[in-house]
Amino acid sequence: MDNRKTIFKLLRESSGRWISGQAIADELEISRNAVSKHVKLMRDNGVKILASTNRGYRFMDAEDKIYTFEIMLNDKKQLIGNKIYLYKKLDSTNSEIARQVIKHQIREGSVIIAENQSKGKGINETEWVSIKGKGIYLSVYLNPRCVLDKVTLVNLIAAYSFIETMKKMTGLDDFKLAWPNNITYKGEKFAGLLAETFTDMDGVGKTVLGLGAYINLSAKEQKSIAEKGLTSLNAIADTDFNRNDIISEFLNTFNDEYLKFKNKEINENLDRWVQYLDILNKHVQIDIDGIIHKGYVRGITDKGKLIFSSDDYDKDLYIRYGDFIIS
Repeated sequence: MDNRKTIFKLLRESSGRWISGQAIADELEISRNAVSKHVKLMRDNGVKILASTNRGYRFMDAEDKIYTFEIMLNDKKQLIGNKIYLYKKLDSTNSEIARQVIKHQIREGSVIIAENQSKGKGINETEWVSIKGKGIYLSVYLNPRCVLDKVTLVNLIAAYSFIETMKKMTGLDDFKLAWPNNITYKGEKFAGLLAETFTDMDGVGKTVLGLGAYINLSAKEQKSIAEKGLTSLNAIADTDFNRNDIISEFLNTFNDEYLKFKNKEINENLDRWVQYLDILNKHVQIDIDGIIHKGYVRGITDKGKLIFSSDDYDKDLYIRYGDFIIS
């Protein structure tokens, strides 16, 4: 953990008490002048910290906010999260990555986070309604050379990483992936993933992975999304969460799993990545070109296609997209 993040953590966990500059300097084994410079940089970036010559520093921002200082990566040099951009509001984090890619202003593993979105995206051009300051809305730029023909597999890896994060944060099980992109708890959706491909001005294919999740909603906000069959993490676990901790854990977990993918360690990890799929080994039906097929989903291929054992055919079918209904 670097010094600025440690100072931020000390001040945030002080519950509004004053902490002297000397106490912080002693804790980090740096000079008081260095402490002062770190605090100034945080204040310049919108963190509300009071400074007093006689008393030191006091954290004043009681709101639940996302801070890049508080997103703790396991390794400063790791791929996912090597650069993090934070915005108060965007139309869509996926769209912002696309714009930066076209301008050649972003590199693989970069993450864009917004506190609010005006045009959040869901699958099949549906809208993801963002609630300001109450969710996680982020996108990750990925290397297209190993992703373009395996977008659903990348989506699966991200879903696995997010569910692992949820289990660690809440201590709860029963989180599932509703194919291909919805994250649910006991059947209720509270998060979604969206992997998109596009081309830059040179015609080169690019990929972006988006994540949207409702985290700390008020009772009124919870009621508004419940009408759409949605819920939030704090309603599930009956407690609020530090969104920075969730983002940190997700980025770290996704980094580890994505590197396995990039290193072509796919087949040995498929069973683990697919374990949270809600229709795995369930008898389901799906409409393919107007024909209803019934059978079992047995797993997933290294190209990201579901392995479907039909009741009516001797050979397996391989399906990338489709609406499955549990029989």
